[in-house]
Amino acid sequence: MTDLPTLVENSLQMNIARNATSYASTEINDKACECPQWLSNDDAERIGRGWASCASLDWTQPLEDQLAKDQYSSIDFIVASDVVFLRSMLRSVFDTVEAIFRASTNPPPWILSVQRRDAEDGDDSVSFTTVRGILAAMNDRGWICTNLAWREVAVLKEDGGEDGAVREESTEVFVFEINVSKG
Repeated sequence: MTDLPTLVENSLQMNIARNATSYASTEINDKACECPQWLSNDDAERIGRGWASCASLDWTQPLEDQLAKDQYSSIDFIVASDVVFLRSMLRSVFDTVEAIFRASTNPPPWILSVQRRDAEDGDDSVSFTTVRGILAAMNDRGWICTNLAWREVAVLKEDGGEDGAVREESTEVFVFEINVSKG
C-alpha cells in the first residue's frame, strides 16, 4: 500500500498492524504463503494468508526514485479508490501507473473506482476530473478499459449556508479495470 509519507506514518502503518493483530489468532499452515522476497522487511505483516506492507509514494515524483525496482515490477494488481478526482493529479497518477506497467514483465491489472463529479451542465469542471476526461486519458495512453461496475449512490453535501445544513445528493460510482494494450 502506498500514500504520502504523513498518511503512511499516521494511518497505513497503524491499519496494517491492527489487521495483523486481528488475524493473529487465525492458524495458517501454508508454506506457499511465505513473505515475498521483495516485501521482506521489518514492516511486512502477515494478514491471513497474505502479507501487507506500506511505503511512501508521491505521484509527482519519479517512481524509480522512491521504490526499489523489485517492489514496483512484481505487483500482482493495483487497486485505487477515488484517487483521480482532481484534474491536477490525473497525469501524475497515470504516469506512476504507466511506470509500473512498463517495469512489469506481466503488467498488472489496475482496478480503479471513480466517483462522477461532472458539472451539472455537462461542462468540464475546472477542479475535478470527469468520467469522460478519465476515459479520454486512458484512451490517449492506449490502455484497455472495462467497466466492471456502476452504481448510483447517495452522498451528503454541505449546502454552503450559514446554518451548516447538509443535503443528500445522488451521484454515480464506476469501477474500471485498466490493462495495457496487447497490440
